[in-house]
Amino acid sequence: MYKLVPDDPVWATAFSQIEDEILHPLLSYCGQILERPDVEDLDTAYSAWFNISRRLPPAVWRHRPTTTGVSPAETYALESPSGAPLTSMWVIDIVPADLNVLAAWHERMSKDRDILDALRLAVAGPVDPLLYAYGSAVRALKIGATQDLVHALRHTLVPGLKRLSLTESGYLAYQDHCRQLVEAIHPHDEWAQRHHYHCWYTDVAT
Repeated sequence: MYKLVPDDPVWATAFSQIEDEILHPLLSYCGQILERPDVEDLDTAYSAWFNISRRLPPAVWRHRPTTTGVSPAETYALESPSGAPLTSMWVIDIVPADLNVLAAWHERMSKDRDILDALRLAVAGPVDPLLYAYGSAVRALKIGATQDLVHALRHTLVPGLKRLSLTESGYLAYQDHCRQLVEAIHPHDEWAQRHHYHCWYTDVAT
């Protein structure tokens, strides 16, 4: 299943928080607090996150808050038909079951009192922002990529790619995908959607 991953620090941070601030603390600290079926499902969700993370390009991880002392991987330059710079994206191929498992665990955590209590014990600070970030990252990955855009960006993981220009049809598909991205990352917050779109995804962004 082909998905698009943006070179976006907001999304990258949210995706990394799933492991750094939720799954890892829960698994390492609260394994004895949760019931065995919950621990098994948590372990499955962790495996799903890891499987997806292995598909991400190295450049994504330069946005990870916990990444220090590592030379950042370079990305390529994506351009509109007029040559204006755009936020780069990569085509990745992930297993649908992994994404479904990751989404299902988010839903479980949001509703299960025992899991929420365990999460509060495992992390420092409020859990609501972490659950919000988790949902944002998963919703963005769930967006279906059109064939036009997948075709236009199909070479983005080829080593040595420096620059890629979209055609008019590819650019229209890119714009539509970006609008869906900001809606997924910032549900129910139109101001954040507009701000994010303007800052990261338009050809006039700086």
